[in-house]
Amino acid sequence: MGRPTRPQHELVQRENQILEVARGLLMQHGFQGFTMADLAAKLPWAKGTLYLHFESKEDMLLAMVCQNLDRRISMVQHAATCNGMGRERLMAPALAEQAFRVIHPDHHTWDALVRQPSFWNKTSEKRRTFYLELTQRFIEQVEAFVTAAMANGHLPISRSRAHEVTMMFCMVLTAQTPNWQQLTAQCTAVPASSPVAIEQAFNVLLDGLGVRPLSTGFDWHRRRTNIASTLFPALLEAENDALARAS
Repeated sequence: MGRPTRPQHELVQRENQILEVARGLLMQHGFQGFTMADLAAKLPWAKGTLYLHFESKEDMLLAMVCQNLDRRISMVQHAATCNGMGRERLMAPALAEQAFRVIHPDHHTWDALVRQPSFWNKTSEKRRTFYLELTQRFIEQVEAFVTAAMANGHLPISRSRAHEVTMMFCMVLTAQTPNWQQLTAQCTAVPASSPVAIEQAFNVLLDGLGVRPLSTGFDWHRRRTNIASTLFPALLEAENDALARAS
């Protein structure tokens, strides 16, 4: 009789430990700046053990992206628990995405990298399949949010347009947006309290869908603080830290 296999939860725990250390190396040195040998040197396992979990360095990065996507789905689910009404509740996914970007600032760079054909082809089929499944789950979660908003009257749109509106939400939420702290000198007059670009874009989308009140007459700054403090405190903490450094 062969040796018993290691319990699945132990394998998952070890994989998560590997990814946690790898994240630090990636953020410090970039993808090209570290090797599996560098990673093994910071872990209690040999390099060969790493390859039991990941077929390549590319496969490892795709695993991190998948981990991020799973967390993003959870944050959209959490946004659906917002107790606000109408416009407030509809804006909760925008706050979820902003909080996600604060927690995972390199995600969009990594996500764009793993989807390059030359990179994608070096990853495992299992990991690629999981990435596509998570992408579909994200869309389904946003669609659940949209259909619920239609059902309770917060989105005055025909239910037949649910998938169309879902795609609009997804495009705004996942788009690469400017970082207000890194804009060119001609934009330095923008005050630190200005809403980040993704929230602006989401407000414009809701205006176009006929959600009232219009963003021009909506005191979003005050209301977002209440929602963020309850649902996504990490977002407010990051913004307060940024303001403190700028002062």
